[in-house]
Amino acid sequence: MAMPWFRFYHEFANDPKVQEMPEVHQRRLVMIFCLKACDVLVTLRDRSIAFHLRITEQELAESKQIFMANGFITESWEIVNWAKRQYVSDSSTDRTRRYRERRRTSQERHIVTDVTKCDGLDTDTDTDTEQIKNSSRAKKARVTKKKNSTKTEVAKSRHAEFKNAIFEYWKSKNEVDCPWQQPEGMQLEMWLKSSPSVTVEQFMQMLRHRYKSEVNHAERPSIWIRHITGYANGPLDRFRNPLGGSTQNGTNRQHQPYKTKWDRITEQALALVDEENSPDAGVEGSESLSGGSEGDGVGSKRIH
Repeated sequence: MAMPWFRFYHEFANDPKVQEMPEVHQRRLVMIFCLKACDVLVTLRDRSIAFHLRITEQELAESKQIFMANGFITESWEIVNWAKRQYVSDSSTDRTRRYRERRRTSQERHIVTDVTKCDGLDTDTDTDTEQIKNSSRAKKARVTKKKNSTKTEVAKSRHAEFKNAIFEYWKSKNEVDCPWQQPEGMQLEMWLKSSPSVTVEQFMQMLRHRYKSEVNHAERPSIWIRHITGYANGPLDRFRNPLGGSTQNGTNRQHQPYKTKWDRITEQALALVDEENSPDAGVEGSESLSGGSEGDGVGSKRIH
């Protein structure tokens, strides 16, 4: 089993078999110990070991002979006395498992789930009260844990349904698989929390509206998931305005292009010019200038 660390004894600095070797071989011996801790030493060929040590195969063969002569390794690269100097208890996995077992045993020892019924006069009321409290706490903890577990399962199921809907939308528009990594999952999870009442059918309707909208359908879902509610009432154009004049109640009106203030002023000026050049302009003008009823004498003079 691979180990994140191994025991290295200080006698390495005073062991004659180690210190009589050149420093380059001492370094290679430590590297061999590291490969052994990674649990890959016996599976590697000499060429691979030489690569890990950053030396040639000839230099590795020379070091191997020295290590074997001093009793550090065997012919098959097994390190002598490795199991004797490295303990199974050094594994963090085993330590964690033992710690959890001790903790679980301690909790079970202190939780009393049954209240003993006493026959006759019971004078130890304090003990009974404490047992009842412990039993109530344990029951409440189990109920809370069950509720949290149920909520988690429902959230996972809902997340999977909405994710599948996004995949179907993506496949209908793109020829490659939908990119889905941690950002996409986080954005969908936050959107679901902010929209708990939205059903998967309503969500699919939003996706259909986005399908018909003037958007980049190859954008990663993490970019547009947070804005999907904007397509609840219908498709949008590239300016995020209703496409084709769709209104909130589903009716349509003729799509009007976007006009600047200068465009509107120009249209008003042209309309006035057309009105002055029309054949009925003089009559309309005289009627508008007359101002009152006949006989008033005010504004009765025509302007041609």
